[in-house]
Amino acid sequence: EAASRVMVQPQDQQGFEQLLQKFDVEYVVVNEDLGVSLRQEQLENQSQRLMAQRSASRAISFKAFHRLSEINAYLDELAAAYPSRVSVQVAGKSYENRDIKTITISNGDGKSGKSVIFLDAGIHAREWIAHAGALYVIHQLVENFAANSALLKNFDWVILPVVNPDGYEYTHTSTRMWRKTRKPVSSSCYGTDANRNFDYHWGEVGASSSSCADTFKGETAFSEPETQLVRDLLLS
Repeated sequence: EAASRVMVQPQDQQGFEQLLQKFDVEYVVVNEDLGVSLRQEQLENQSQRLMAQRSASRAISFKAFHRLSEINAYLDELAAAYPSRVSVQVAGKSYENRDIKTITISNGDGKSGKSVIFLDAGIHAREWIAHAGALYVIHQLVENFAANSALLKNFDWVILPVVNPDGYEYTHTSTRMWRKTRKPVSSSCYGTDANRNFDYHWGEVGASSSSCADTFKGETAFSEPETQLVRDLLLS
């Protein structure tokens, strides 16, 4: 049988464990204090970023999770280093006026009309591995071109590595487990789950109408500038 992992607030732990025991549900406490673990993770990540800045020729390394400015600098470095195969555009702005950049990668053969593979990442702010995964794909397609040229023979790639830059920066500066965008919804609730804000089965299973919920669907479909940008990119 598959196991599930559940994160419980400290004040709810005793009652939650009593409920599990009442129904004879076997459980194991994997992490007694996730907050401590997250703070340790951030300290280690900051150390790795500083080491990368001192030693690497590029703006990023794959031993750390990088801030938005470092990610954007890396994209710009690639465009400058490989102008025949790479271009970078500011596709739009986030709610807090941060640049949302895309990188277009080709094999440089100059052929037009190729089909496009579109890849986006970072729609949920706290899922740092998604941003890093997109950057690794970019790195392989551009800086390891010889080994991956077949992937670019019949396709151009358009990659948007940080869909939700406001939320992503917020996970670095304030709340590590923040998931949503950062546009205010009410006096006390911020952000929309961008992944549930598209106008496709909007507001159905898995989406919440509660503005404080992590899965809040937004006041309307495409209410967020970030999801509007993804829509417009795909329709362009």
